[in-house]
Amino acid sequence: MGFTEELYKKYSAEMSMNTHAAPMNEEQFSAVVVDKLRSYTCLCARDGEAITGALFYSFRTENGRLLCDIPVYGYFASSLTLLEKLFQAVANAAMQHGMPVRFSVGLYAHDEEALRLFSLLQFGITAQRGVRCIPAEEENAFDIRLISKEELAGFWDEIWALAEGIGQQLRSAPAFLPGEEFGEDDEDRCWRFFTADTTRVFGAFAEGQLVGILETDDEEDDLVCMNHWNVRMGNAFLLPQYRGSGMAEALLRYAETYEAQRGAEYAWVEHSTANSVSRHFWNRYFESWCFRLERDVEQL
Repeated sequence: MGFTEELYKKYSAEMSMNTHAAPMNEEQFSAVVVDKLRSYTCLCARDGEAITGALFYSFRTENGRLLCDIPVYGYFASSLTLLEKLFQAVANAAMQHGMPVRFSVGLYAHDEEALRLFSLLQFGITAQRGVRCIPAEEENAFDIRLISKEELAGFWDEIWALAEGIGQQLRSAPAFLPGEEFGEDDEDRCWRFFTADTTRVFGAFAEGQLVGILETDDEEDDLVCMNHWNVRMGNAFLLPQYRGSGMAEALLRYAETYEAQRGAEYAWVEHSTANSVSRHFWNRYFESWCFRLERDVEQL
């Protein structure tokens, strides 16, 4: 793939802005990204023999809707005008399927020109991804511990109420995001995920009651933590009356210390931008490197 050099330039420019990432060199990037892009279609622009732009995309259908995905590591163009033309070509191909389309585009967090372009194309930012080098252990003044797999059943009513609290936050502002992905039908899925061997659930307690949770799991981000053990942070929720007390940070730091003792060097998170509580918490500790933008288009 002759265009991997250009893809790497965009990746390298983003990584140079991030003080926490452990970026790949060009050889590593090429090996990883070429493998990831095998399932994508490439739309290229050329000037003679030179490739001046490329946009990778995939189509799949789900529940009567065409999903068009453009990954963050799969675009470059010599100008914004060319990038827009490449996307319009992909969009036109998507609309030929004759069904509603959800476009999902990954853009580097510091690619301000591309972010502005897609905002002009009526895309909205729905999620952002950040990374953090796990800091040294600090003293913890709160009652926080790992909830063992054997204890999960006994605590499940409290855990599910806390996990469902994320959806309640989103549904409290339905103009931004309905929070349907946190519906009651997802309790079985949540139970399977929390009880999996690859997931750890940490609890914060006050007066013997479980008042907050934070989950970590073994999903890795190989683009920013290549060759470094990293873990994903997610499903964090604290009862409102305990926010601002330092408990949430202590919960995060306890989980990070636990993961560091297992050998992890980095933690990463991807979270919805519509949840202001979540956004303000994660962005305080994690350095963003990627945004996910979406737009739904109905057929005329």
